[in-house]
Amino acid sequence: MPYISEDIIEEILDNTDIIDIINNYITLKKSGQNFTALCPFHNEKTPSFVVSPQKQIFHCFGCGVGGNAISFIQLYEKISFVEAVKKLAELIGYSLPESKEYAHVNKYKSLYEITEWVADLYYKNLDKNNKQIKNFLIKRNIKKVTCDIFKLGYAPDQWDFIYQKAIKSKIDINKLIELGILVRGKNNQIYDRFRNRFIFPIFNTSGKIVAFGGRIISDDDKFQRAKYINSPESAIFKKSNFFYGLYQNLHNIQKQNEAIIVEGYMDVLALYQAGFKNVIATLGTAFNENHLKNLIKFTNKITLLFDSDMAGLKAAYNSSEIILSSSIECHVCLLKKGEDPDSMVNKFGKDAFYKKLKESIHALDFRWKYISKIKKELSHQQQIEEFLNFFSKVKDPILKEEYITLSSRILNIGTDILKEKISQMKKHVKKESKKQNIKINLKNLKKEEKALLYIILKYPEYLKKFQQDIHIEFIESSIIRNILENIIEYSFENDELPDNYLIFTNTVEEQSLLSELMINDINYSENKIKDLYNKCILKLKLNYIDKEISILNNKLKNQESMLDEETLNKLLTRLEKLLNHRRELNEQLEK
Repeated sequence: MPYISEDIIEEILDNTDIIDIINNYITLKKSGQNFTALCPFHNEKTPSFVVSPQKQIFHCFGCGVGGNAISFIQLYEKISFVEAVKKLAELIGYSLPESKEYAHVNKYKSLYEITEWVADLYYKNLDKNNKQIKNFLIKRNIKKVTCDIFKLGYAPDQWDFIYQKAIKSKIDINKLIELGILVRGKNNQIYDRFRNRFIFPIFNTSGKIVAFGGRIISDDDKFQRAKYINSPESAIFKKSNFFYGLYQNLHNIQKQNEAIIVEGYMDVLALYQAGFKNVIATLGTAFNENHLKNLIKFTNKITLLFDSDMAGLKAAYNSSEIILSSSIECHVCLLKKGEDPDSMVNKFGKDAFYKKLKESIHALDFRWKYISKIKKELSHQQQIEEFLNFFSKVKDPILKEEYITLSSRILNIGTDILKEKISQMKKHVKKESKKQNIKINLKNLKKEEKALLYIILKYPEYLKKFQQDIHIEFIESSIIRNILENIIEYSFENDELPDNYLIFTNTVEEQSLLSELMINDINYSENKIKDLYNKCILKLKLNYIDKEISILNNKLKNQESMLDEETLNKLLTRLEKLLNHRRELNEQLEK
């Protein structure tokens, strides 16, 4: 895929009038400072689609979709991001620089050589006498052979480790910045992105290193940095095109004809060491069509192995729909609350984990359990319709017949009745409209998290205070956490936040959230903002503590008989401290 630099995209957007662009597709009407229209992405009778010429964004308050001119073209024409940029450039008469294939090949070759050089430096650091990293390896039970196979490494606690090595070895600094290994900050200062972190090189299926992931060495990080960070996207790295562990596990995935998808780097490593060598992880992004497209070449079966918290359940539900719509067999394995693959295999061993995998259920079974337990606000009839909705995406008639037979057992409804119901739903959709009916669901986001993001965007002076007051892991929503991580990273390099907040987004959901917050521009007094900020922080701390208490209670309930007296006392002491802290925070909140 051709690569268009961020500078060019920014220049195109700077020369774009979003009103003119959207008016090419639909009719906009002036309404105060903004423009409105019937939304082209869902059916409605009253206009809820708003375009702001001042902020150069659009947002629909009906379906939740939003973004900039590129997002609109991408959604309306159902084309890729790069194609949408090209279309926008064409509409405004901007000439994109011609790409030269040969130059691209040479450029990629040099970028791969640089990532390999960087990985070697990080890898060699593991053998140095660093007590902190050695303790980390022991604590996380990471063996030397695993470090070798995955080329794991360590980025030392220095701002210029890679920079100085690059100067000495005459490595192109600009290419290191392009790859995101080095960062150009304030006053043109250049520094290392990864500092005092355990390093996970990310490979493509050819064995070339395309990017890096980094984890803090101590969970009590004194700077309260994000636990995990990844390289930004580059000419050789697009997050949704890669899996962690696919290169090392590719042979076994093909041999066993099954890929197990987990949530994190450490899960992949722990399961690999235990003998499960067909395990991969996405790179901090939700499983999507690109992931499936890249995986479908190697296997006919996928098992989703996510945490059993709400985020994990939702991820499994959304991922299973994408997989089931293809010809791939899909199963879901759910762990106990508070457990993840890494902790479970290290505590209970290979046999217990293998037994758990054998308890995996078909994705259709999981989807019905999810709908009936999580979507309780729906009537039984609506739940059935929700369950059958995805059938419209299944194109293969044989596969659809198989799913109907399986669904008949799950719902205890005859296959003929199910076929009739699916047919009715299909006719209703066709009659209703030929529109895309895009729906962006941001209703489950916590109010305090949305409010905090709004405050940081509108009043950037609160960004530094936020970093001092709370760890970013306290933010439950991955959408808001990703945006905040991008803002924090940007603030390291720039004195002020930009007017175009959408540069902090990577997905349609993130764009839609920011467009919603920016359209709803409210002016509060200084005291009101301060009070709102403090309440948000207190609520986030309470949410996090409630989660910790729940995990501890489950641990005590399920494992009490297996714990020795010393460990049990430690857990009880920890629980008591958390309960006291929760009481103190509630008292502060009520003041």
